[in-house]
Amino acid sequence: MVTNVLSLPPDVLARICSHLWTHNPYSYRGRGSLSMLARTCSQFHEPAISVLWRSLHNIVPLLHTLPSDLCVTEAINGNEESLEFVASKIWLVMRFVRIPAPGDFHRWYKYATLVRELTHDYSCYEFSKPSVHPEVWEALWQRGPSPLVHQLLTLDSRDFELDRHSLNTISFFSPTLSTVRLHLSYADRDLAYYLNTLAALSPNVQELHLAHEPCSHRGNRYVSVTAHLLKLRLLRELRVTCLYIHPSTLALIGSLPYLQTLEVWLSPNDYPTIAEMPIILEGGAMFAELRELEVWVDEFPQAFSLLDCVSSTRFQSLSIRRSPRLEHYSQAPLVTPSLLGSLFTMVASHPSRETFRRLEVAVDPVQPPCDLSETILPLLTLPALAELEIKGWALIVVDAATLDAMSRAWPHLEQLNLHDPKPVRAFPEQCAMNLYEAEVAATPWETTLADLVPLALRCPLLKSLGLSVNTWPDLEGTFPEVRFEDSSLVRLYVGYDAEPGEGVAEFLSAVFPRLERVRHGDYDEHRGGLVRPRVESSPGWSYVSDVLAALHLVRKQERRWAEQQARAGAAPGWR
Repeated sequence: MVTNVLSLPPDVLARICSHLWTHNPYSYRGRGSLSMLARTCSQFHEPAISVLWRSLHNIVPLLHTLPSDLCVTEAINGNEESLEFVASKIWLVMRFVRIPAPGDFHRWYKYATLVRELTHDYSCYEFSKPSVHPEVWEALWQRGPSPLVHQLLTLDSRDFELDRHSLNTISFFSPTLSTVRLHLSYADRDLAYYLNTLAALSPNVQELHLAHEPCSHRGNRYVSVTAHLLKLRLLRELRVTCLYIHPSTLALIGSLPYLQTLEVWLSPNDYPTIAEMPIILEGGAMFAELRELEVWVDEFPQAFSLLDCVSSTRFQSLSIRRSPRLEHYSQAPLVTPSLLGSLFTMVASHPSRETFRRLEVAVDPVQPPCDLSETILPLLTLPALAELEIKGWALIVVDAATLDAMSRAWPHLEQLNLHDPKPVRAFPEQCAMNLYEAEVAATPWETTLADLVPLALRCPLLKSLGLSVNTWPDLEGTFPEVRFEDSSLVRLYVGYDAEPGEGVAEFLSAVFPRLERVRHGDYDEHRGGLVRPRVESSPGWSYVSDVLAALHLVRKQERRWAEQQARAGAAPGWR
């Protein structure tokens, strides 16, 4: 029996120390305790130091390992040296007072070996306490270790120029890197250089995120993805966001042998002039191992060509988002039901139809109302479908027969959202209408609350449901009651409906026993480019919400009593 904590095995001591560490790279929670623990005794020193240095949100701690006659911390006035500090304030700045020598980095190597995760953010160095003088980066680039942190696994970097001095992100590209997130200020100029260097110095990267740095205020960029990307043979996740690439580049990306997750923004417009590349490479299937695909397009049919290139039989998730550029926003063509039907048919006929489980379609600007009762039928052949979201339409209607077919075809359904309750961005001529009146006028009521019963009975995993539903008809007669353990629904949105009819709260509490409130689209008219929800709530829905909450508490108490009786050996009297 252990009588002293210091008698515990080293791996147990390491686990004790790891409980004091937070995974938030911008938080110092627990670091003070780890620092004190490392100074307590020799047994705790190594495990505490290893955890303390595992994750850094800047390299200031490493700068403190340098000799005091090299790196000094000075107090300067806010208006000195054009560092854009607030005037009349005193700032602490770390700077080099001489040229670094190889021997200066002895302690740096010791502690850098422990670092596994690093956030290299320009804001940390310009506004942290102390901040880092821009000239330090140039000196480290020329005289410091290469790479600066030689056993790094995860790098999250925002590349930015401070007072005409670059942060030189590539100085952190080590052979051990597995996850790299780069936010580039001049992606159209530097992306190819970063990819080439990364492929040469860090060929074992498995997750790569490339994004446009929003703080540079340069807008979305059009960039080239070079053939050096093919050297990252172990890449499993690639995300290129806020950076438009040409569809021809898919020939390079699709040939990565282990790629499982892909997010790209596609646009054939304003693309840099390069030699033409084929859309499909000869000798091999494209995207052979892809599981998840998220594609942003400014023209909806572009997503079709990408989906047609996916040969994976394990494909599970597809997300298509259309977001046209501002100059083309008001002229964006409609995404018609027939176009959606073509997409649904492609998904239903894909080699992965047996394992496919998530489909999301989101378009901007807002589209006119439509009836998808017939259009959605091809998706009923997907037995594993768990999430279906179609967002961006003023109204989507499906009839009772379609809902019944959904409940039979998708027993594992977890989320069904055919109505987006969020305000949509649109031009005045597209949303100056009253959405409730447009809903009632455009399509006859097809679905009532009673038509949701098949989903309640056959889809026990359904957690979120968003539909345009007529809640006004009285719910007469008997309706089934669903056991608490057989239901998961906690979010219900019923569209832009008017006051509910009698018995709505009682009905919903019976068929969806976990539900506590209902969201509804009581939206106001157009104001300043947005469709905004009204501040005041309708009396009818306020009443329904109050009754639902009360019934939820009553059922909770009944279950508690039933559990107590079961434990006491009596037959349960309530459900």
